[in-house]
Formats: sequence, structure tokens, C-alpha cells
Amino acid sequence: MLEEASRKWFVVLAFGAYPIDTVEDAMLNLMDALLDSKTVTDADVTAAGRTGDIEVSVYIEALSPAKAITGAMSAVSEAIHRSGGLAQEWDEAAEAALQSGDLVTTVRPADLVCA
Repeated sequence: MLEEASRKWFVVLAFGAYPIDTVEDAMLNLMDALLDSKTVTDADVTAAGRTGDIEVSVYIEALSPAKAITGAMSAVSEAIHRSGGLAQEWDEAAEAALQSGDLVTTVRPADLVCA
């Protein structure tokens, strides 16, 4: 039986979950929490100040693209909970966006990502 080998994936998660007036603080707190993650590396967080949309990109080791997306979503969800410091509705809205189908995901092998 052949063993599956994991590889590094580049995953982008985009979702609109943040009240516009707190998006900057939310982005900074989320970035700080992702930097402490043991699951993902080289995290980057961007936000659209006019819409509250957030885009998180990370690198993750996984066996497949589907497992990379699931792992990235889990790491971002954990980071949202650890970031704290904002209103309860912020946390709940971000979590709901991650759990619903209103999330845009992109995944590709990390070695195909242009730096």
C-alpha cells in the first residue's frame, strides 16, 4: 500500500464578516493571532475598509487540496477566537462566514505560487 505524502499548499480564504468601523482592528488582531499558529505559516491578512471584506492567505501542509482548505479554515477560525478584543458580534459574524457557503476559497500547490 502506498503512503500518501503531504505537500505544502497556498490557500486564500475571502469572506465579508466584519463591521466596517472595526475592520482595521479586526485585521490586525487576526494577523497577530495567525502569527502564533502552529498549523499555518506565512499568513497575510488584508481588508477592504469600505466593505468589511477580509482575505486571509496562508501556507499549510496537507495531503490534498480539500484537506488544505479544511485545515486553513480551522486555523483561521481558531485565530479568530484567540484574537479577541472586539465585540461579540464580530467574533460570531466571522465564524458564521467561515462556516457558511459564503466563503471564497482558492487553493494551489505552494510551488506554483509566484513570489
